[in-house]
Formats: sequence, structure tokens, C-alpha cells
Amino acid sequence: MGIRQERRSPHHKGEVVQGTTLADAAVRAGVRHLVYTSVGGVERVRGIPHFDTKWEIEQHVRRVGLPYTFLRPTTFTDVFTAKGAVLRLGMMGAVLGRDKPLQMVAVRDIGVFARMAFADPGRYLGKEIELAGDELTVPEIAELLGMRRYPKVPKAVLRLFGKESRMLFWFGESGYRADVEALRALHPGLLTLKEWLALSR
Repeated sequence: MGIRQERRSPHHKGEVVQGTTLADAAVRAGVRHLVYTSVGGVERVRGIPHFDTKWEIEQHVRRVGLPYTFLRPTTFTDVFTAKGAVLRLGMMGAVLGRDKPLQMVAVRDIGVFARMAFADPGRYLGKEIELAGDELTVPEIAELLGMRRYPKVPKAVLRLFGKESRMLFWFGESGYRADVEALRALHPGLLTLKEWLALSR
């Protein structure tokens, strides 16, 4: 299930070209294990541009018969300390409300799982693993960040972002489904947001 060429932005089209070209080169080189970082929920939702491109790359890797492990991270913890974090939290609050949690993962833990996959291909070859180290509501995230308040962004404003807003609405409709408990059994050092913030400050 691909994305029609005319509907891709140059960035998304370029990502697909890079990913499929790399996969083809890996096949020619006889690579025995590709670990590809995709995105959580990529198999469950269409219409989010940067999800669709990663799904197309995953499908191509399967078609060419390249042995793989797909790591599918959820929201990066880094977004909560990056520029615009307050507004981003308000946008998430618009679709998640006060009670629906958001799953997240530290980038360093994605690297840990990549290392584990290469070290133990017998366990990880042919697997798709959704990655998260924590799941918190927007008020819980705000408290950890020391935000007494964050803007209430109307859903009508989010819709002005077009296709890029689809991801936010998906968070509220369905969202990520990583099994955090099972992941922590594999990697006991998997970071929560609180732990990641302590290490980052």
C-alpha cells in the first residue's frame, strides 16, 4: 500500500527514495540483518505523511527479502524540552484531554534496542517492535516539566495544519500501543520521562 507520488512532499518522497535505495543496496551487498527505525503504529494508520513514507519503506524491505528488525518508536521524550514544547503540549492536550495517556521513548533507548537486535538476531529477526518507556497524561507531563499552565488549543486550529494534524488526532482516536512492561523486561534500564529529564538537565 503505497502513497501516490503526486501527493508526497519533496521531503517525504526523498525519504522513500533514500530508504528503498539503501534496502536495494543492502540486498546486493548480501547484508544479513537490517535494523530500521520506523514509527509506532505505522501498520495501523494511513494519512499521516511521515508515517506513510516509513510504511512504504517497510513494505519495500519485505518485498526484496531483506532480513530485518523494525523498531517503531513512539513520541520522543526530547520533544518536551525542545523549542515550542509548551505549544506542543497544548496541541496534544486538545486531542488527548486530561485522561488519555501518551506513550513516549528516549532516543538513547532506541539505540539500546538496535544494539540488542544486532547482538541477538535469533530473537529479533523478522520482528516489529513498538517502543515506549513511559505513558503519561498531558497534565502529568506538564507537572514533570514544571509547567503550571499550557495553552488550550482548539481542535479547529489544529485542523488548519492539514495532513500534518492527522497524527495529533490519531493520538486521541487510537494512538500508540507499545507494551511497556514487556519492553522493560527486555531492557530494565528503559527510561521514564522523569528519569530522562533528570539525566538531561
